[in-house]
Amino acid sequence: MRIMQKQGQIAAFMIVAVVLIVLLALIIYIAGVTQTEQGQAQTAERNIESSMTSLNEYVTGCLRKSAETGLLMIGAQGGYVYPEVPPGYIEYADARIHYGYLLGYNTVPSREDVAKYQLGRYILETVPDCTGEFTQFSHLGQIATKEAETQININDNNIVINMRYPITISTPYHTSTVSDFSMMLPVRLGHMIDIEDEISARTVLNPNWIELTWLDSLDVKATGTPLAENKVLYSLTDLQSKINGVPYVYQFAMLLSNNSAPEMLPIRDMTVRAGETKTFTVAGVDFANQEIKYRIESAIAVIDEKTGIITIKPGADDIGTYLTVVHARNAAGLETTQLFFIEVTR
Repeated sequence: MRIMQKQGQIAAFMIVAVVLIVLLALIIYIAGVTQTEQGQAQTAERNIESSMTSLNEYVTGCLRKSAETGLLMIGAQGGYVYPEVPPGYIEYADARIHYGYLLGYNTVPSREDVAKYQLGRYILETVPDCTGEFTQFSHLGQIATKEAETQININDNNIVINMRYPITISTPYHTSTVSDFSMMLPVRLGHMIDIEDEISARTVLNPNWIELTWLDSLDVKATGTPLAENKVLYSLTDLQSKINGVPYVYQFAMLLSNNSAPEMLPIRDMTVRAGETKTFTVAGVDFANQEIKYRIESAIAVIDEKTGIITIKPGADDIGTYLTVVHARNAAGLETTQLFFIEVTR
């Protein structure tokens, strides 16, 4: 009997021992898995954090590229990236150079408008195109972005650009976000806008006189070139402001009298289906407030001569591409034209 009791005790001890060994093995395994996961998480965190510096540099490079391109366009077109009527512009040397003086009025854009509606808008439109879908960073994890916004200050001696563009990289172990990008460009755009404003103010007082002595006294190279009897092109070259090593140039135009044709914004090419009716309005303005009459040369479109509303109504047999010419004439008989193509499809 005692032998059987001892055998039962031994069996119980063995069972307990086996259970303890299994539990110990399980604990060691769980600890190993935990350490492995912690190691993977730490490695992923280090990889992402180190790559965030590269991501920051990459986005900042796109921001710089967009800002510098936008500034060159602003300099070439009198403070504008996007053509606007009014104040209107002249087309010269492949640029639409806006008026800073228009028939007795100062039409120089403000620093705030140039910063927000020209440079800021251009940056917001072009930076996402530059960054694309961040394919070179896709190996780090899932990448998500939010809408960007900018805060730009055009100062006398520089331009400060701050862009908030939240970019998040996520893995099963870690999430990192970079949001704020900033830079300072040593371009004296504010100073040049002030010079344009002063030239315009002086022209308001005396439209028929270019003060060459005063222009020569400026700390930028300033020239005024008559383009026609009633138009002057001003150019400011600043040796203290450079983009890619080249001195920054800011130019603008002045319309001195009302002896000029109406202005029209460019008309984009368009596609219309046969049997479809499409209408739009031509954006025309006469700076002397003279009445504008419109006419159109087209086989498939008509225009209201007073309102400038164009109606396109191609038939089933009108499949093809049509060159269309719109004319705008004022009471003085001066005329401007815009050409565009209409493609008719089935």
